Amino acid sequence: MYLVYFYGLNSVSDLANELGKKMGIKIKFVSNAWDGIFLALNSKKFDVIMSTVSITNERKKTMLFLISKMKEFQQ
Repeated sequence: MYLVYFYGLNSVSDLANELGKKMGIKIKFVSNAWDGIFLALNSKKFDVIMSTVSITNERKKTMLFLISKMKEFQQ
């Protein structure tokens, strides 16, 4: 297991881009309505949801979750 901490990152998009760089892949950001986000993920419209998401037993059946120690501050 790796513990990753990136200094100087100010947003989730910075984190995604840095992870992409480390993995040697290009990150493409797409927008999607929240009410269809899980259907879009399961239909492979995109690969990752980088946002806070409630983990439910139903969602665990089709998705993998990362428990983050990052804190998001909302105003």
